Amino acid sequence: MTVEIGLGLLLNILFWTVAVLVAVGLASMAVIEYFPGRERKTRKGTHQGRVGTPTSRSRVEADETGEEYRKAS
Repeated sequence: MTVEIGLGLLLNILFWTVAVLVAVGLASMAVIEYFPGRERKTRKGTHQGRVGTPTSRSRVEADETGEEYRKAS
């Protein structure tokens, strides 16, 4: 009797966990489709022109391998 109750409880928790994960996934996909502007801006490469050019507040330095990175300070 207790084994059936424990198994039922475990299956109930598993079912609701999967149901909530699916609902959250579908909701996030709907939100991504509803607000597509952010995704399009990053695909067009609007920030690519600024990556290699230093600004007044940050400097671009090369590390040991020669790759450039922006210094935070």
